[in-house]
Amino acid sequence: MALAAKPDPYGLGPIPAIPTWIPQIEPDVRYPLKLCTPKSRARTHSIHDNQPKLARLDRDDVWLNPEDARTRGISDGERVRVYNDRGSTVLLARVTVRMARGAVSIKEGAWFTPDAAGTDINGCANVLTADRSAPCGATTYNTNLVEVERLSQ
Repeated sequence: MALAAKPDPYGLGPIPAIPTWIPQIEPDVRYPLKLCTPKSRARTHSIHDNQPKLARLDRDDVWLNPEDARTRGISDGERVRVYNDRGSTVLLARVTVRMARGAVSIKEGAWFTPDAAGTDINGCANVLTADRSAPCGATTYNTNLVEVERLSQ
């Protein structure tokens, strides 16, 4: 009843009061990869991001499928930039068949650490996510489009 009376309770986009089919996000040729942001084993959200010993347990990297990596000239362990129209972050590539083609994964919770140009250099996925609610009322951690490029060595 509360959602029917106020479908946009937080000012971040309407949430349907009745379960509704929501189509996939519209493709964008500039950002062909879908970003998902799972939990890190080394942090609780962003708590403990400043703990080097814990960081060794679950390094911050971007996982991508070997086909997606190959088309972009990216090798496993190489520094890459992940970006969209909201921002960019730099981290190491983890090329693995455990990632679906067309999707990439960056663990949530890394602290925002911008360089002089404003690019995050710590793997902060939040610079890539939209400030809106997903149709289910949750945050948009898994409904963002990005591109990945290798950095000059």
